[in-house]
Amino acid sequence: MELLRSQVGDDGYYESMKMEPSVRTKTLDSLINKAFVRKKGKYQDPYADITDKVGIRFVVLLTRDINVLQGIVESHPDWEYSLDRDFQQEKDKDPRLFDYQSMHYVVRAKRDIDLHSATGDLQVSEGTPCEIQIRTLLQHAYAEVTHDTLYKGNVTADALVHRTIAKSMALMETTDDLLVKAKELLAGPGQQLESWETVLKDRFKQIISGQDVCYEYDVKSMSFVLDALQELLSKETPEKFQEFWDNPENKYMESQIIDHWNDDTLYRQPTITLLYYLANRRRHLLPKVWPLPHDSLNGIYRDLGLAPTW
Repeated sequence: MELLRSQVGDDGYYESMKMEPSVRTKTLDSLINKAFVRKKGKYQDPYADITDKVGIRFVVLLTRDINVLQGIVESHPDWEYSLDRDFQQEKDKDPRLFDYQSMHYVVRAKRDIDLHSATGDLQVSEGTPCEIQIRTLLQHAYAEVTHDTLYKGNVTADALVHRTIAKSMALMETTDDLLVKAKELLAGPGQQLESWETVLKDRFKQIISGQDVCYEYDVKSMSFVLDALQELLSKETPEKFQEFWDNPENKYMESQIIDHWNDDTLYRQPTITLLYYLANRRRHLLPKVWPLPHDSLNGIYRDLGLAPTW
């Protein structure tokens, strides 16, 4: 998990990982049942040949989130891997197939590995296998409903049951495809707002640097304001914003922000720097998209020597 966080960050981790990874060790009864009942005769050496005695499952939000975990599994230096089940390859081989889906890796330790944890120390011997499953939230829901019933031979389901289950998987695939597309369409505006958020926070920190004020901005308030101002931001650039605040003629506004610090929470948020900028450049348009009462803009317009336009 540390590797995943290092690659995608905390925000990316919580966005993609929708369940805590689950680890399980197969019980002796389950091992015996698999070796001598459900798959009798398949294994010459059941204990050595059964590779899912220990397993871990990762459940991510969408199929696009699987790729990052795949890269970590396939590049880790402590083990060698084999991909025992790849649902994408299965679909490519038979496009008409709507069936159980999951990525199944088997990894084997390349050497003896010493593990240290709060529950004690453990040595994983060279060659020890572990199964790693990676699936989406929708695939996990499908597996939870169907896997024990249809794929472990507990009951004999008729054709209608299989057909209904296949239709549900087709619907899940369609849903995943649409959600991935939606995320891609949202990525453009989202990246633009993230850039503005970074610029505003940096500028605000410069303004209050050395001041005897307590600064802790509200993430939700920032997102709320930036989202409301998207139309105006599409006509502006962070570079123009920086030029505005770097202009010596506009430096007096920095002291205005500090002077109003205790009067209004609006002046204690990084977005105040954007409001001064937009009021100066888009004085007539800003009130039309401003999501809060217009009176909250009075001080900003007054500081800029502008008459309210509402």
